[in-house]
Amino acid sequence: MGQKLNWRSVFKKVAVSHENQRVGVFYCGEPVLVPQLSQLSADFTHTTNTKFGSHDENF
Repeated sequence: MGQKLNWRSVFKKVAVSHENQRVGVFYCGEPVLVPQLSQLSADFTHTTNTKFGSHDENF
């Protein structure tokens, strides 16, 4: 089994490397990750100067 991905760490790295930019977060898959990715997008938009937009497609 693989390691669990730390999404907060991923968002932090993206925010630091893309300051003052807009970043699209696109997710297509099982709906289990949608709430976490949406919340992290909102959190990092409000606490950094990087703006995250969350978009999802569920199947």
